[in-house]
Amino acid sequence: PAPASFSFKVSWLKQKLAEGSRQPILEFDEQQQYSFDPNQTSFRMVKHSCSYPAPPHKVRMWCSSFGASSDLPLTMELNVFINTFELITEERHTLAMAHLTGGETIAFEMVQGDHVS
Repeated sequence: PAPASFSFKVSWLKQKLAEGSRQPILEFDEQQQYSFDPNQTSFRMVKHSCSYPAPPHKVRMWCSSFGASSDLPLTMELNVFINTFELITEERHTLAMAHLTGGETIAFEMVQGDHVS
């Protein structure tokens, strides 16, 4: 059978403080559509193909969780983000293992300092 290819949104997270609010606002920047075969593509491959020129070890990955809208707003309060996205801890897993079905948003976050996940 031909490899399945699903479309995903990939963006960079930028954090900014909202006026009059203690909650930081997360902005999805440089959002682009990519197509991947979820059975053949690991999160690490997504990171390496989409986060260049950022060094991969300084990039954390988040993915919108099951049931989240495929049409998410371009800005989101931190508490909403935490309820909508999951941190990807197993970058060796394929997108299919994470039950992605297309339309999800994968967000990259630059990690400051020497934190290595």
